[in-house]
Amino acid sequence: MAEKKVQSKPEKKVQSKPEKKVQSKPEKKVQSKPENRYTKEQVLASKKISYSKDLINAILSEDRPYTFSEVEAEIKAFMKRKVN
Repeated sequence: MAEKKVQSKPEKKVQSKPEKKVQSKPEKKVQSKPENRYTKEQVLASKKISYSKDLINAILSEDRPYTFSEVEAEIKAFMKRKVN
């Protein structure tokens, strides 16, 4: 039998694209606005807080202002406390 010589095709060199260097953008520091502070009377008059006025009266003191997040935290802490 006669053997056939198979010529392999020369492999094509695939040129890869040069990698793009991605420059990271400098991180912007997001400065959140400070929350406004409200007196106990202003919190009681607010429509933003939907808790009982009696509860708010019992928890908040009149000598310092509160942010709404502080009011929420005070109410949640009061509601979670143990009853003797």
